[in-house]
Amino acid sequence: MTNNPVGNFGQHPQLHLKQTLNAPSSQVLLHQFAVAHARADSLVRLAIPDTSDQKSLLTDYGFSYPSWVASATDTLPGPAQKYEFSYSLMHQGDTIGSALVTIGPDLRVYPSELAELIAYQRFIMGDLEIGPKQAVGVAVGSGVKQKGAEVGFYAGGFTLDTLTRLKQVSTYYQEVITNPRACYWLVENDCNGCTRLKVNASNGKVFGQDKIIFVY
Repeated sequence: MTNNPVGNFGQHPQLHLKQTLNAPSSQVLLHQFAVAHARADSLVRLAIPDTSDQKSLLTDYGFSYPSWVASATDTLPGPAQKYEFSYSLMHQGDTIGSALVTIGPDLRVYPSELAELIAYQRFIMGDLEIGPKQAVGVAVGSGVKQKGAEVGFYAGGFTLDTLTRLKQVSTYYQEVITNPRACYWLVENDCNGCTRLKVNASNGKVFGQDKIIFVY
């Protein structure tokens, strides 16, 4: 990949604590966040295994509380209900894809968005001929409206919300590498009667075209 590393992947942010550092709630927060951060990074390392590409990942942090989501620059009252890690893939100064990985205090991995991050990275590497912008362009030529078009990446029978375990991410990554013709972009307009279709990520061919019908 030809890129200028601008990321902070693997770096631990300094947190601002409402309680003193030695307070029990602060210690629990720091421990939970550190373990969750390591877990999330482990998932991303499987999705983006090349260390040079990891240097182009920019990480943002979220702390989910009952009524709000704090950032790493906010003053944190104590342990969060969930820890959110947003990984953005930078390429030539632009963000071309991002993934949100959410980890619970019990290390449960909530449905992640790593599927698209893998797709964007492989598109940059040249393994996939069709990226998200090209897929939308193809879809528009087949009846999808460009305004409001939503695009998602699929491969190997996995859907966007199933990559919740390390083994699943590893299997998914290998599926994209070894069988790019099984990869596709789902492009649609989320409206009644609008077109939905799939664009093969390897050759740009359209298939699986139908209409979205809302049932009231």
